[in-house]
Amino acid sequence: MLSASIVNFSAFSIKGEFVLQWISDNWLALYGAIAASAALAINLSRLRKGEVKLEVAICPHENQQENIKLISQNQTKKVYERINLAPLYTLNVCNTGRVDAVIKDARLVCKSGIDRKALVPKKIGDGTILSEISEIKIFPRASFNFNIYLRHGEEPFEAAKAVILDSTGKEWCKINSSKNSRLFKAVNRMDWRFL
Repeated sequence: MLSASIVNFSAFSIKGEFVLQWISDNWLALYGAIAASAALAINLSRLRKGEVKLEVAICPHENQQENIKLISQNQTKKVYERINLAPLYTLNVCNTGRVDAVIKDARLVCKSGIDRKALVPKKIGDGTILSEISEIKIFPRASFNFNIYLRHGEEPFEAAKAVILDSTGKEWCKINSSKNSRLFKAVNRMDWRFL
């Protein structure tokens, strides 16, 4: 019995010496493997955190009813007095990720199935015009409001869902619900925490 335990101990000491010898011979390779594994773990964690994350809300424009009245009164006005566009809905896009989000397209799908593109102000010379989105950058923890307009001669429409397309090609959708219309003022009050 005693001789068996001595043999096992001597086998362990031989293995231990072998391991220590291997480490002393290959310390640089071992250090490189540990450093590379740590760098890979750090990069993978940054990649996971570095994704674009957006939250979308559909809200009636704060002056929606007044804008509908203005557009409907166009028949009694002269051509040069008419209002051609009036905002009806606002799409609030909040970048909750840790990287910049570049928005390529924003649109609203009506209950009738028609797509309505968001229009944004664009500076041309001394004036400003409304145009379709080319690229809008939203910084991390910030938000941007896109307006959906009612045009002269059109009937007011009801929103079904919002679709936002980012530069990675991912579409972010939000289905319209009755709760969203009440949340609009709360979303505007909370904008400060995303800046």
